[in-house]
Amino acid sequence: MDTSKLSDAELLAEYNKRFPAQRKAYQPLQVFMDHYRRFVGPTLEIVAQRDEQFLVIARDPRDIGYAGTVHYPGGYLLIGETFQEAVERITRNELGATVQSWQFAGLVNDPYEEREDPYGRGVFHGHHLHIVLSVTLASEPQKGFFVNRDSLPPEFIPHQVSGLDMVARLQKGITLPGIVEEYVPVE
Repeated sequence: MDTSKLSDAELLAEYNKRFPAQRKAYQPLQVFMDHYRRFVGPTLEIVAQRDEQFLVIARDPRDIGYAGTVHYPGGYLLIGETFQEAVERITRNELGATVQSWQFAGLVNDPYEEREDPYGRGVFHGHHLHIVLSVTLASEPQKGFFVNRDSLPPEFIPHQVSGLDMVARLQKGITLPGIVEEYVPVE
């Protein structure tokens, strides 16, 4: 089944059909926190450029994932999903755009990821492996805005700067196969 055309609600329903034994009566926040605490989450990071600018989105201050921040779009690679399906789904859901092509730019290993709970319940601690992709859009984005690398808003997520640099190198023809960067937060 091609999951790239499904909404988030349809994806959840499909997952529940495929894996009925894993269905639990959790609230969505509880499912998110349980997953976040126990697994290294492979995420696809969608970095689109126009000239020298990068396309980013702003999160709602009440959003559980990166509340009030600015970042390039991304999301988890779902069970049974191909890279192509995931890139199309994330681009459609987060930017309202379609994909012309994409290329691997690098990996960012982020074992110290922390997310503030906007509802005051603490900080989520997790470990993510970010798969950074340079994406060429086939249509104009309906969401997001373009920023220069040198003038990122203060709300920009720090670990994503290395992803912007990976894509910028790739666009200049500098290829470093298998590049993996370790993100260590500055204290």
